[in-house]
Amino acid sequence: MDSRDYFIPDARVSWVKNVVDKLENDIAFLPDRQAGAKANSIITTGPPHSVHLIGQRLKQNAKFQNLQWIADFRDPWTTIGYHKSLRLTQKSAKSIRNWNDKY
Repeated sequence: MDSRDYFIPDARVSWVKNVVDKLENDIAFLPDRQAGAKANSIITTGPPHSVHLIGQRLKQNAKFQNLQWIADFRDPWTTIGYHKSLRLTQKSAKSIRNWNDKY
């Protein structure tokens, strides 16, 4: 294991807050002033699996609770042997499953 293995769910977790802050105010989630269309879904796909934490935090925001959140796990994060034994991994996985609409 190297130092990247100590970040749950991955080494990109440090930028989750900045991305969430940006997206909460991003034009992509507001009505399109030209077409009048609104976003109806949040799709997160990983790896990196930190993107699912972004989706979860957006979904927890009252402003986005009507959006459908779809989490696409393309890598067996929840089946990696040493991750299963870590409490933080178990808590994160359960929380993601509880908040998203499809995974």
